[in-house]
Amino acid sequence: MGHITRDHLFFLESCGFDAFELRAGEDPHAALAGFADFSESYQASVKRPLPLFRRRLA
Repeated sequence: MGHITRDHLFFLESCGFDAFELRAGEDPHAALAGFADFSESYQASVKRPLPLFRRRLA
């Protein structure tokens, strides 16, 4: 919990965070759209346990 901006959401989700509290007046639709800002990540994550270079070789 804290000052989380839209660009943090994708990263936090990849680390395993699955709950976020929005600030008063923050648009929930805009926050949800933050999860789709990036289509790919280089690092391994909870959702994708292999890093990008291994996924591309597969």
